[in-house]
Amino acid sequence: MPGSYCPAFDRYGFNSSRKMGIISVPMLINAITTPVIRRRIFIAVFGLAAYAGVAISILYPAMLLALFAVTGRGRLVGLGTMALIAVPAVLLLFLFPLRNRFRFPLRCSVACLAGAGICLYLICYILTPNGRNVPGASLTGHYTAPARYRRYSLANLVPEIDQLMLGAVILPRIDPYFDHEQAQQVRKKFLKIYRALRVSDQFNQVGSVLGFTYRDLLFNDRSGAHFYAYIPTAPANTQLPVLLFIHGSLGNFKGYMWVWKAFADEHGFAILAPTFGTGDWNKDGGLASINAVRDYCESNPRLKTNELYLAGLSNGGLGALAAARARPEAYRGLILLSAVQDTALFTDPDFLRSWRRKPVLVLHGEQDRRIPLEIVNACAIEMHKRGMNVSVRYYEGEDHFLLFSQPSAVMDDIAGWIQAQQRQTSP
Repeated sequence: MPGSYCPAFDRYGFNSSRKMGIISVPMLINAITTPVIRRRIFIAVFGLAAYAGVAISILYPAMLLALFAVTGRGRLVGLGTMALIAVPAVLLLFLFPLRNRFRFPLRCSVACLAGAGICLYLICYILTPNGRNVPGASLTGHYTAPARYRRYSLANLVPEIDQLMLGAVILPRIDPYFDHEQAQQVRKKFLKIYRALRVSDQFNQVGSVLGFTYRDLLFNDRSGAHFYAYIPTAPANTQLPVLLFIHGSLGNFKGYMWVWKAFADEHGFAILAPTFGTGDWNKDGGLASINAVRDYCESNPRLKTNELYLAGLSNGGLGALAAARARPEAYRGLILLSAVQDTALFTDPDFLRSWRRKPVLVLHGEQDRRIPLEIVNACAIEMHKRGMNVSVRYYEGEDHFLLFSQPSAVMDDIAGWIQAQQRQTSP
């Protein structure tokens, strides 16, 4: 069969004539069936299959990040990841017999892709916060070994707002309670909060702790501990009441602390927010994380340990209820905000006895599909029947993301409720 001569194949058994430049079918079969070629083909096919599986799982979020990121740093990480993930694909081509004129362009492609990816990541690393607390700042981050701030991790290289934007794009595909319309609304709510947040140096420098979320999701690892503390400026020798905030599913966002900042500054409260992976507070270590922050209150002379309130958001409601049951004497009141509730506690005699007549505030959106209003209302009625001092506030037209959509209204209601409790207990 007439064809073209390929000198690269001579070392694999081609006995073609240089004069005629002919490659026959038997020659081709003979070349393919040689041990060297078979081994290279197997490695190439296996490598491509393995690479395809890994590349798709990385390339998809990288492309989404490059498209939907709202910060330049987020887009750079997306583009850098796309460049680096292409390098192995080009390298696998060298397993095939190639003419020399193709090898040089491929080497240049590998060098350019790898160099571009590394340079983009280096730029992002330089722009990433160092994670150190700003001296004299009201907001501080506290780590317990083996946990520490990792500047080089993707959880910090990618700004937190971009991670939330990416999550809002992906979650509608896997979460039946989170549709595309709601995702669009949530993105707008997040943007409003984080655009206000980015003007604060102390909030930017403290870094993100979403790495705890990813280690929990990927490796079931919740080792180490962390909490945010926001202690507003106050006159010397002034002790501040404390609100201990228990975050919900998917992690402890800095946006939560920004919302609580307004409440803390206006009403003179310290806000403490422990971090616990994805927010499954009923797992081992959840209660210990809350108690560790409670112990921090006792060691800080600026904080009133006898005026400590618990607030649980979403899945954090389980953590708040568990803490309230474990150490009822430690807390003045309990706030359940769009919260998951442990109905078994309402038949627990120890819990009912210790929380009888103690104040509980329930705040919930009427359109919350994740935790329907009927369930919340039934729990509130049950608490009231059991002798607990329950106050309820439902928000018309609001969903599960009430804290982000109506932050001012929520903070005002919490402040009014706390002030009412303080008036009742004051001599």
